[in-house]
Amino acid sequence: MLVPVALSGSVSAQPQSNARSWVIWPQGAIAFPTGRFGEKDEDASAPKDGNKSGFTGGLDAGYFVSDFFCVGLNYSMSRFDLDVTETPGFDHAGHTDVWIAEAWGRFFLRGGYQHWQPYVFAGVGVGQPKGRAEFDPPAYFGAPVNAEVNELQSTVSTTSTVSAGIGVLIPTTSSIAVSFEPRYTSVNSKGTGRTDLFTQTDGETFDVKSDNEGNRLKAKSNTNWWELRFGLLFLIR
Repeated sequence: MLVPVALSGSVSAQPQSNARSWVIWPQGAIAFPTGRFGEKDEDASAPKDGNKSGFTGGLDAGYFVSDFFCVGLNYSMSRFDLDVTETPGFDHAGHTDVWIAEAWGRFFLRGGYQHWQPYVFAGVGVGQPKGRAEFDPPAYFGAPVNAEVNELQSTVSTTSTVSAGIGVLIPTTSSIAVSFEPRYTSVNSKGTGRTDLFTQTDGETFDVKSDNEGNRLKAKSNTNWWELRFGLLFLIR
């Protein structure tokens, strides 16, 4: 709930209600991979890359059902650079992108404070992780590609997401507030089908959906991370 702050220095006796108001809420975040998504394992076969800390950018649109409850939709993109394993003759770099669309609810705690308002957040939606690695010099891949490759893109099929966190709004005027929101996000990608797209040195592309035994390629782990989100909320009455 946004509590109006009188610009003249006097406090309003009856703060204006936010019920039935719309919000536009651009946000950005510092993101920290966790679990297998962030893990680098040079002893694995083949050696496993991890993901470094990254960033998130997104936009929320919402509606205050009451002074204490807001619902809405969000679209965001997160990017994490690969933390590559050091393998002789296998130089590469890349990143992982995750696109998310979700529905969310924010419950603002009753009996808050005059100049800031705490809340809890929960969201559910759909997401799609997509990894990209570039090889210089080109790397040789065996069957079914059997060619030198400049680039590999690995796209996981669209799957479900959940997120949760806590936050606080700090009003600057009666219609604008700054937000801070620590949050945890999980894209349930483990076991979800994926497609690998290889770009060969001659520019030809080759997409692979199954392994050499004909089994569908699948993501090996969930895509999880923590975020420290900052935003600027605009209230439209």
